[in-house]
Amino acid sequence: GNRIKLVLSDEEMNFLNGSEAIKILKNMESSYRIKPIKYISLTSHESSQYERLYQIGFDKIITKPLRKDNLKMIFETLQL
Repeated sequence: GNRIKLVLSDEEMNFLNGSEAIKILKNMESSYRIKPIKYISLTSHESSQYERLYQIGFDKIITKPLRKDNLKMIFETLQL
């Protein structure tokens, strides 16, 4: 069947930022024994914040502005 393979999450969302959303989704993955999803953070944070994002569970980080070539390269790296 169809399943979600990738979540592209903006770290600077107003209501629920990317980090908060990923924590919720990771809990759901575990609770419902869902096959792991790849998580990509879209951020304007400095690279000094990347380690925090990786610890939360992001697989890749893309800095803003989003460029098609960066996204394509990450899809290929993650084999999507």
